[in-house]
Amino acid sequence: MSERTPIATYRLQLTPDFGFDAAADIAELVGRLGISHLYLSPIFEARPGSTHGYDQTDPTQIREELGGEAGFEKLVHTAHAAGLGIVLDIVPNHMAAAHDNPWWFGLLRHGPGSEEDRFFDVDWSSAENKVVLPVLGAPFDEVVARGEITMESTCGRGRCIRYFDHVFPLREDVEDNCTAESAATDPDALARLLGCQHYRLVFWRDGLQSVNYRRFFDISDLAGVRAEDELVFERMHAKVFELVRRGWLDGVRLDHIDGLRDPLQYLRRLRTGLDDAAIDGARSIILVEKILASDESLPMDWPVDGTSGYEFLAASVALMMNDHGIRALRGHAARRGSGAEDFARLAIDCKREVAEKLLAPELARLCRAAERCMSLAAVPYERDALRASLIDLSSCLGVYRTFVDDTGVGQGDSSRLREAASRAQQHSGPLADLLSLSGLFGHDPIRTVALDVVRLWQQFTGPLAAKGIEDTALYRDAGSARRAAVRAAVVAQRHRHARCQTVGGCAISACCPVPLPRHMEHTAGCLFRAAVRVGSCRLGDRAGSC
Repeated sequence: MSERTPIATYRLQLTPDFGFDAAADIAELVGRLGISHLYLSPIFEARPGSTHGYDQTDPTQIREELGGEAGFEKLVHTAHAAGLGIVLDIVPNHMAAAHDNPWWFGLLRHGPGSEEDRFFDVDWSSAENKVVLPVLGAPFDEVVARGEITMESTCGRGRCIRYFDHVFPLREDVEDNCTAESAATDPDALARLLGCQHYRLVFWRDGLQSVNYRRFFDISDLAGVRAEDELVFERMHAKVFELVRRGWLDGVRLDHIDGLRDPLQYLRRLRTGLDDAAIDGARSIILVEKILASDESLPMDWPVDGTSGYEFLAASVALMMNDHGIRALRGHAARRGSGAEDFARLAIDCKREVAEKLLAPELARLCRAAERCMSLAAVPYERDALRASLIDLSSCLGVYRTFVDDTGVGQGDSSRLREAASRAQQHSGPLADLLSLSGLFGHDPIRTVALDVVRLWQQFTGPLAAKGIEDTALYRDAGSARRAAVRAAVVAQRHRHARCQTVGGCAISACCPVPLPRHMEHTAGCLFRAAVRVGSCRLGDRAGSC
């Protein structure tokens, strides 16, 4: 482990064409730039040919396409020789829903109640104890009739079902009338055999409305992982802790912290695991990918060192915006029908649209959970009205998610829930009580059930905001073209007030638009110190002296 104090990271996107050897070749050059740490994209086994690595298949193995463990060791030693540490991007929220993933393959083979079932967030009750897989290019009967689904005995894991590039296991306890032998030649027998499995292959157009496992946003190829389960956590992070014990890692960056059921519990486990694995008491860095509103800070009880810097990027972008020009651009775009005079209203409308279309399966699951809780509390409700209230209140939430947990609802979250309820067009009284664990939902045993609903809702609102704002509203508003880069937009929308800010005695800017909260100080200070090392200022110069 490097003993260097974090100054600035240099991110490397590793691919099969740019692996560990290629990264090692530029390590010395990066070190001469004043960078303190290489920040690596995910390095664990992923889908073959993946150019990003976030579709991981086995977090216990370093990816062979990048150079394997030997290649990574060489990169570490080369980086250390150049004075560089290593920060690694890890993905606790999701994995590839593919046959390359042994845990996913095991889930499909062994079904509910299996060990693999602990890894993935599947709502079995909604589909007769089957995982709904939206992979077919046509309705099931047509695909079977055309002979596109075949039997295969060469997949290395017993007999399997193949549909083009997709491979699915056969359960080991199939009934006698579901024999694989006849299914190999008889379409009717094949249909019966598939009907006996722990999964259901469906036409993708239909399946996108009935997927019953939590996804990463609306991507059905990425299945949500239950990182809150202690066994799952240990399996997912065993290799990370091993690399820390070897002195090969100095820290981690956590992808999509908003997707986790209980971020605080996860971070505490991670902090403990990293500390236990540390060499000579060295403390590993923990940075989180978190999109924050302009009036939002990281929870004070999170044991982290900062974020990956989106809000600092947004503040930097805001420095280059001219208020008069922005207003003129927005007005011109609105008059031509290509922009919105009220971006906040556009964002809410886009989030509503995403909830009803792209995230329809997640919304349906949330509605079922809320209905069960309402019934338990003997609170009268009308199904369509409850669904409309969920969409409305979720769309009006001013942050990506709240962080309600076993300890209850914090003051900040309570205020945001009230604000969302006041903006909502639908009457959300009982639902607002449920999501704030108040009224009839504030006492056990109902409170325990309500908290499960709240946690499910919190995992829903993050993807809703991401898809509704970043991927929809920003592209419908010509006035937002200059800030349509992913992650930079959310905070930049409201960063308009100039104020000077220094970190560690160093001036970030003479007109930084917002005071930087605690979680930004590390990121901002690192970026500034890196900038002055390659600029005309000396580290430590005050505002106005350079």
